[in-house]
Amino acid sequence: MVVNYYGHDIDAKVKVPAKPFFFQKPASCVANPEDPITKHPISSKLDHEIEIGVVIGETGRDIPSELAYDYVGAYTIINDVSYRDLQMNEGLDDLNKSYGKNWTQGKGLDFSCPMGPLVVLADEMDQPYPLSMTCKVNGVVRQKASTQEMIYKIPALIAEISRSMTLHPGDVIATGTCAGGGLQDGKFLEPGDIVECEIERIGVLRNKVTAHIEQVLTARMPIRQARSSPRGEVDRRSNMDY
Repeated sequence: MVVNYYGHDIDAKVKVPAKPFFFQKPASCVANPEDPITKHPISSKLDHEIEIGVVIGETGRDIPSELAYDYVGAYTIINDVSYRDLQMNEGLDDLNKSYGKNWTQGKGLDFSCPMGPLVVLADEMDQPYPLSMTCKVNGVVRQKASTQEMIYKIPALIAEISRSMTLHPGDVIATGTCAGGGLQDGKFLEPGDIVECEIERIGVLRNKVTAHIEQVLTARMPIRQARSSPRGEVDRRSNMDY
């Protein structure tokens, strides 16, 4: 969800959308808790965005807002890692005028969407309001807000995104981030930085920034091996395995 907290609109130099506005992140961008975040060489402006994620629990389409919570299975934390120079088409203003921002590369590079560290089932938390949310980089608070400050709440988001589009169990809706981060003050992430996204009642999502994609692939290797293990074996290494 684009700009769902006041203040983020000022950081991004855009207006709050007249209705919920979405973009998609590919499955290849998903990362586990503790996986490295990659500072890919094609970008020099790596940024963080703390968000609460809505995990869909039931298949649905054209869902009315008053029934939206019936389709929620759980909640988790998302760090919507963003590559701002790609997103904003820096140096290519004509692209923005003609085609808009580069959401695909600006938001969807490999391993740019850490999620976790666990999911909280909807029957344990029927509505995620109000929950405090804080993002720290190397122990310094960079973003801080409450989920209560969302402009468009979860029922409105589900109703809009399910219009003529089917939602399936396991789909995750990122609900937007609050003000702060590199978009606000120009201080972007660098290799070695430790990013901690904390949301009340869910936990802390922790990831370290690396400049080497090989470190990410190595970190994920045991996960791929575990998935190819004989049926019936259970991998208990992590609360969440994407």
